[in-house]
This record gives sequence, structure tokens and C-alpha cells, in this order.
Amino acid sequence: MWYEDALASSHPIILYLHGNAGTRGGDHRVELYKVLSSLGYHVVTFDYRGWGDSVGTPSERGMTYDALHVFDWIKARSGDNPVYIWGHSLGTGVATNLVRRLCERETPPDALILESPFTNIREEAKSHPFSVIYRYFPGFDWFFLDPITSSGIKFANDE
Repeated sequence: MWYEDALASSHPIILYLHGNAGTRGGDHRVELYKVLSSLGYHVVTFDYRGWGDSVGTPSERGMTYDALHVFDWIKARSGDNPVYIWGHSLGTGVATNLVRRLCERETPPDALILESPFTNIREEAKSHPFSVIYRYFPGFDWFFLDPITSSGIKFANDE
């Protein structure tokens, strides 16, 4: 009941979709939530399937579905309060997928914030600093990038 009362207050709400490193409870993320809260925002976040204390296996479809479910949960309790979607790094892929779905059903959020976005997951993996020593080896695309694409993970922010 407390959560529902809080979300129904007149404060805007941020649905925060975190990046790949760590969980929703990472120290740097908790500090961001505190700053946003001190500025008058409610922050709602969750761990994707397979992250933190969430069960399941991560997939683009599942992460997007979960974000859509949380967005709908927020909207059902927030009245006319603005709801902003904030994606960080990997969360920008979830955020753009979510906003695409919301726009398709004509229920867009009030804003989309992309922090450290990428064009698509294949390009991100190819240009990531951790891949610098491998990307010039023969077979890099086949060994590292093709399995990502063939598994259906695209996070095509550029679309």
C-alpha cells in the first residue's frame, strides 16, 4: 500500500533500466537513485532475468517484456504523473525496445533518457574496449559476434 500511495503522489516517476555490469543494487546506482529522489522523483527499478536476485535466463525478448510489465504496473498506480524511462548502457537497448512497444500501442512515456547508448549490440560488442585485442584476429566476427546475432539478441537502438 505504501508503494501505491507514493506512486499516486504528485511526483514524477523514473523507470530506471540498468546496464550490464552489476545489479540494480550496485553502489553507484543506489547513489543515483538517492540523487534523483532528493530532486523529487520516484525511482522504480528491477533486475533483469538472470541478474541479481531475479530468476531466469536473460533474453532480449524477456527483458523487454519485463520492462513493459513494470511500466504498466507503474502506470496503473501513478495516475496522471509523468513517467520517464531512463536506460543506461545495456538498459538503453531495453529502453528503446520498451518505448517502441509503447508507441506501437499508443501509450508512449513522457520522456526517454539514454545514458551511454549504443547503435546495436553487435556494434557494441565489436567496439567494446574488452574486444580490442581480439577484433583483428581472423574469425573474430564468427567466434564472438555471430553467436550474439544468431541467438536473436540485437538491441537495435539504431532502428
